[in-house]
Amino acid sequence: MRLLDVCHRSSVIVLLFCVALPLLASQPSQEPPEIVIDGSVVRVSRATPGERVVLYGISRETGSGNFVGRNYTIVRRAAADGIMTVDLKEPVPPDTVFAAVDYESGRHAMASPQGGVPYVVLPPESFRKRDGEYEFLDVETRWLEVLCVRPRKGAWQGFLTDGAGHDGDGRRNGRTLLDPAHMELIVGDDATPKKFRRGDVVIVIDPRRLRIRGTEVPE
Repeated sequence: MRLLDVCHRSSVIVLLFCVALPLLASQPSQEPPEIVIDGSVVRVSRATPGERVVLYGISRETGSGNFVGRNYTIVRRAAADGIMTVDLKEPVPPDTVFAAVDYESGRHAMASPQGGVPYVVLPPESFRKRDGEYEFLDVETRWLEVLCVRPRKGAWQGFLTDGAGHDGDGRRNGRTLLDPAHMELIVGDDATPKKFRRGDVVIVIDPRRLRIRGTEVPE
């Protein structure tokens, strides 16, 4: 009886261990995503398995003295191993910056074909409050590309030039003032984010200088 009892308990331990292995393997990473660019293929790893990844980027090409830019906005689900792969069908230009945001958690990262991109934090004072709510994004730049991801709720993008269109101060002063109500829907139910909220992931890119910064909206 003792031998049978020991064997029984051993088999239960082995069974529990075997069941636990796939559960552990499917747990989402707590690290930022990793972006690898290989020719025309962009691969994002360490995403939430089976959930969406928002890939956002800008390429810059110069020729004949003219500026030519290209935008990338792609939403795709990661596989069960937490990897999202997209083939852009043509090599990614060297002068390109990408941001990848895990739609489920808000974890995010940046990269370029030329190597790693230092994570530069957008200063908290970039978000202007009115009546206790963040109503504007104020950035010192003449051209502004913006991505806003509200985890599990929505993602939006916007473009602004200094002194034109929806620039909030209407002046050519080297700054752009973005009202999130003018952003366009990428994924989600709400047409715009209306206001910036605590926990929103905001990525800003200067398309001329390819300067990329990011942050989570503060309290």
